[in-house]
Amino acid sequence: MKLGLDSMTKKAIFIFIFALVLQIPISFIQGIVYERRNLREQTVNEVSREWGDEQKIAGPFLVVECSTFTSREKVTKKLLILPENLNISSSFDTSVRKRGIYNATVYTGDLDIKGNIVLPDEDIFRDYTIEQIYFSLGLTDNRGIEKIDSFEVDGHSMRVDSGTDSRLFDSGISTLLKDFNYSSGKVIPFKINLRLRGTQKVTLLPFGVQNRFEVTSPWKHPSFYGMLPATSKIDENGFTATWDITNLVRNYKQYFWEEDYKSSEMYDRDNTIFDGGLAGVRFYEGITEYDQINRAAKYGILFIMLSLLVVYIFEISGKKTTHYIQYGIVGFSLALFYLILLSLVEYLNFNVAYFIATMAVALPNALYLKGITHNIKYGIGMFAFLCGIYTILYSILRMQNYSLLIGTALITGVVYILMYVTRNLERFEKMDKLEK
Repeated sequence: MKLGLDSMTKKAIFIFIFALVLQIPISFIQGIVYERRNLREQTVNEVSREWGDEQKIAGPFLVVECSTFTSREKVTKKLLILPENLNISSSFDTSVRKRGIYNATVYTGDLDIKGNIVLPDEDIFRDYTIEQIYFSLGLTDNRGIEKIDSFEVDGHSMRVDSGTDSRLFDSGISTLLKDFNYSSGKVIPFKINLRLRGTQKVTLLPFGVQNRFEVTSPWKHPSFYGMLPATSKIDENGFTATWDITNLVRNYKQYFWEEDYKSSEMYDRDNTIFDGGLAGVRFYEGITEYDQINRAAKYGILFIMLSLLVVYIFEISGKKTTHYIQYGIVGFSLALFYLILLSLVEYLNFNVAYFIATMAVALPNALYLKGITHNIKYGIGMFAFLCGIYTILYSILRMQNYSLLIGTALITGVVYILMYVTRNLERFEKMDKLEK
């Protein structure tokens, strides 16, 4: 059967429209990707509840509870006094907790917290009577406390209770300083050693006038947030990061009345008055498999259209009629690539899953085109083309920093090749007319 201009034009229009229609199943597959990613995040949250949540370490600090009398009643207020110097040395070991088919990265950290607190002028209490003084350390999740090796205040080992005695902190630990004599300018040294568990990230708040934080870990892919470290080293053995932070980067004073902050501004995990100048490390897992599949699907319409154009070119050059249904089968099989990859990546290494998914699409389509055209060369050509474009896609996914640039360059190159191959289509049309 001879191909006329009308049939070729209709088929070209069909290919364009059909490639757009195939975005519908691809969008469904993207929905499945989001669903599976949400399931993974739920798993991480479940592990966090059992192991320990992400930890934000605030302090230590003093909570001075004092009172005064008005004409009607007794009024109680609390003054928070932050450290003059704060040094935190920490070492974190990471591990993976498996729940079903999903993994969650957790950590255990040994923290050595040292420094001192200088008491402000006692004139601040001239209208008040000091009732009690607590020495407190704020933590996000007390369930993550494995053990406390030492908790020394002013040279004395103290008994520790849960709670910070300040409503600005959800949780933490504290000790009551009994028989404490308040005097202006007094220096109170402290030393705390504890082992803490958490999930995914840890945050250190710069409560001191001068703060020095050091974090080490064998984790090879850290992500720093808040204030970037003054120095950092990342290699095959893990990372070491050091922060030197002054109190000037904060948005709160060295000592302040707790009541000065409204309840809407209280400490929480997302929006807190203590967010200024924090130092944080996320035990970053890089771009997840779900992110990579979602990124790959965004190139779906382009790759499917290019693949269908290749079939179209083989049809013209081989003088073999390809039915619309056959184009449909090829197109749907290409869309299934992303679903196959998603199904495999939850059980296999991404590289292995990607290779299997590529072969699961390239081989059947190559054999199918050979059967349609009755020409093994076209089958080999289709196999080579599909392997080539999925290799391009793989390169785009692995090159995180230059993915857009490399992807654009490679796809543009493929388009130019197609332009070169199809430059003689008009000659095919004229030859077809002469044959008629």
